[in-house]
Amino acid sequence: MQIHGPHGPNGLSPILPHRSAGATDSVRPAGLEMPRDEIQISPEARMLEEIARSSDIRHERVDEIRRMIASGVYETPEKLSIALDRLLNDMRGMTPGLE
Repeated sequence: MQIHGPHGPNGLSPILPHRSAGATDSVRPAGLEMPRDEIQISPEARMLEEIARSSDIRHERVDEIRRMIASGVYETPEKLSIALDRLLNDMRGMTPGLE
């Protein structure tokens, strides 16, 4: 008994018969164009890119806050309360009727 792989005893078999380079145009119907790739960049991505290019970022302050967060002294109940109030105010502004 002989067992052959998924390609049979003669190796790989092409799915389509071999065609010369000029024969590919005759396969495509006339007037049919190949689809073109498109990309759409969201407004959020544009904003993040703009922020990344901005020189207004104070890297020393960001590093200081990261150290404070890592050591557990940055988040206080007062700061969390202020952040929650700001978040709720922002959400009320974005969603009409939210009270």
